[in-house]
Parts: sequence; C-alpha cells; structure tokens
Amino acid sequence: MLSPCEETSLTASDRKILLFDLEPKGHHSVYLRHLVQHWRQSSLPGQLHLILSPGFVETHADLIALASDGERLQCSIVSETEYAEWENARSLLARSFIEWKLFCRYAKRLGGTQALLMYLDSLQLPLAIGEASPCPVSGIYFRPTFHYGQFSNHQTSLKEKIRQWRQKAVLGRILQRPQFKTLFSLDRFAVPTIQQLNLAKSSSVQPLADPVQIHHCDLAGIEPLRQQLQISSNRHVFLLFGELSDRKGVHQTLNALKLLPKEVEPSIAIVFAGPVDADSESIHAEVEHLRQSTQLEIALYDRYIKGNEVQQFFELADTVLALYQKHVGMSSILLHAAAAEKPVISTDYGLMGAITQKYQLGWAIDSTNPAQIARSLSRAVDQSIACHQASQQQFVAENQVDQFVNALIADFAPMDTFSQASTRYE
Repeated sequence: MLSPCEETSLTASDRKILLFDLEPKGHHSVYLRHLVQHWRQSSLPGQLHLILSPGFVETHADLIALASDGERLQCSIVSETEYAEWENARSLLARSFIEWKLFCRYAKRLGGTQALLMYLDSLQLPLAIGEASPCPVSGIYFRPTFHYGQFSNHQTSLKEKIRQWRQKAVLGRILQRPQFKTLFSLDRFAVPTIQQLNLAKSSSVQPLADPVQIHHCDLAGIEPLRQQLQISSNRHVFLLFGELSDRKGVHQTLNALKLLPKEVEPSIAIVFAGPVDADSESIHAEVEHLRQSTQLEIALYDRYIKGNEVQQFFELADTVLALYQKHVGMSSILLHAAAAEKPVISTDYGLMGAITQKYQLGWAIDSTNPAQIARSLSRAVDQSIACHQASQQQFVAENQVDQFVNALIADFAPMDTFSQASTRYE
C-alpha cells in the first residue's frame, strides 16, 4: 500500500489497471482482446496489466503477445502450481476462494491502482465475505438468474426461489464492500433488481454491452456456400450455428425433424454449422439416418467457423434456430441473426426468451419439446416469421464493441481520485 507521501506524488502515468481472468474458454479471450486492442490504439496514460492462467498461453498465444507490449501493456501468468491448486480444488466453493486469494496476491505484488474482474460470477462469495481487495475493484456479471421469475412462461420452483434469495443476499453484500466500485451486468434486464440491492449506494451498477463483432459479409460468397453445402435454392433454410452439443438443442431439433409432415419435407433444408461436440458424436449417425429416410436436405458442416465466414451462414439462412436447453445468459446467435435481419426461432427460457420478445426477433418457444419445434418449422415454411427490423437494428446497436470498451475504460478511476481511494481501501 502506498505511503501518504507517495499518494500525493502519483501522476497519470503511474496508474496500473489490472484485468484478472483464469478461464481461457468461451468469450473470455474475446473480451480481453477488445480491451487490449483499444489500449494499444489509444494514448491513455498508465499501464494495463493482464493476470491470466497458463491455459491462455496454450490456447491464446496471440493474445499474450498482444498484451506484452512494453511499459503500457504487460501480462503476468499465474504459476503452474497456483493454477493446479485452483483447477483441482475439491469443490466450486473452494475454487472460488482460491481464485480470490490468487487475485489479491497478484494485485498486491503488482501494485495495482484498480482492477477489473473479467468474470465476477465465480468470485461472488469471496467478494462478499473474503479478505478486502488491495485496490478498488469492479467486475463483469455474466449470468444473473434471480430475476427470471419476472419473465413470461417462467415457472419458479421453491428450490429456485431459495437459490435466488441467496444470490441476492450475496450480491447485496458485495455492493456494500467499500473496495467494490462498479458491477457491470451483461443482462440489462437484471439491472433494476441489482440496483434495489445497492442500499448504501457506495458502488455503481451499470448494464454492459455484450460485444459481438459482426464482420462484413461478401454477399457474392452466399451462392458458392449454398452449392458447397448442397442446398437447393428453392428450400427454406434453417440454420443451427455454433458448437453442436446437447445444450444447443441439436438432439431436440433432430427429433423434431422426424415429426415433420411428409408434405413439408421437400420444402426444408437445415444446416448444422459448427464443430460436433466430442460427447455428441451420435449426431453424425442421426443426420445420415434422416438423409436416407426423409426428403429433407441436411448439411452438417463439422468444423470451427470464424471471421468473415460466420456471417455468410446467417445471410444464407431464411430462419435461424437458437434452441438452447435451459440456457442462462445471452447468445451471440441472436445478434448475428439480427444483424442479417433474419428471424429466429428461440428458446423461451430466461434472458434469450425475454430478448426475443422485447426486440421482436421472431418466435420464442419451448425448445425442450421436439413436437413444438416441429410445428414451428412447418409454420415458418408456410408463413413468414414476424420480426421488427428497427428493433433488430436497435438490439445490434446496443451491443457494439465500442460500447463495451468505452463503458469499462470510463470506469478506470481518474488520477485525482487515487490518493483518496488508496486511503479508503487500506
């Protein structure tokens, strides 16, 4: 901790902002990359310092290189021993406290003036009752669920109500900790409820854009893609995009295809685009069986899709399927579909159902029910799915990368508050 004389001598170039994240999977590396690229391109004073796990070195070496650029950008990797202790913890609760101790240890060692927890969800209890952070700290909250009872079609069990009460109690405690600065919620619908928990008003609660980069799509590539997938031009194309696994509703969709009326089959093509999950290898056999036993056209594009190629699949589609199974949080599928101005058939569960309805993106259905999926596919062929273009555009505009980055950069404390913060958090 800084001495009083050091506090008063701080300049803008002395600030050191820490970004902490141990999870290399999912969107974590993408969010970090947005912040690092902005910092590299800007002339902001001070240093941005990433604290990451060895998993990032193995899977995102390009990010490590990007974040290791002289004095303004640096990166620290927790030791293999520390990472193994976290990874092999006896329970999720034990893991969360190990993770928090790791953060505090590195924040002290590096002398951070402020920190951002890139994934607050896993650190809620230690944030609420654990040791105080060595510096002001903010966090990104990915998956609140305590407000799901407010959504239509959501039945809340007693067990779920108890869990929601516990979540709110912990969150209320976090917001009262003097070292906690700002909670950024990726779920805009949760913000009013969280603000009600912020009794002391000493911290801030803000919605945060979910930054999905929509690459420019060369429309000239759509027809070659159709030919590559062997999809006829007179078919209604349904797209199920992303890692093909149980949670995406792939098996429910395949079962729904078996329930389609025979007279509808010649009008439908379905594209499964993305790598088949290692635990879902049966998808290949099920697809082949449907090809042989029906008049459907089914394309299984079993590989990772990235960059400019992503949006081509959405432009090719007539309707996008977002049939997640009890999924908590949002999905970039909805944003890619809205950017292409294509309607969706989405799960009606939780945040995805609420977004689909609020922004008029298409139909929200019970995605666990193959019969209901089959009826929706048939109906979509016979009539266009009503979606509101202006609302689609609004949804995309609210989740731009610039909005995500600017909100977080603005939270990094101005230098004239550092001396006060240093005294406050000691």
